[in-house]
Amino acid sequence: MVRFRLNRSGDRRLNSALYMVAITRLSHHQRSQEYMAKRLGEGETKKETIRCMKRHVARSVYRILEATKPIGQAA
Repeated sequence: MVRFRLNRSGDRRLNSALYMVAITRLSHHQRSQEYMAKRLGEGETKKETIRCMKRHVARSVYRILEATKPIGQAA
C-alpha cells in the first residue's frame, strides 16, 4: 500500500503524545494487545497498526473535548 503525506505541517508534539499513548496501551491494555495480534495476523505491519491506534486515540480525545463545556460558560 502506498501512502501519501497530505500535510507536512502537523503538530509534532501532539503526534508524539499520541504515539506514546498507543505504545503505552500496547504495553498495558489487553484489548490493544489483542488488536495488535489480530492486525498482525491479517498481514498488517506493526507500524501501520500503531498508526491506526493513534487515529483511534485522536478520535476518542476529540469526542471528549467536544462533549465538555468550555470554562466560564453557564449550563
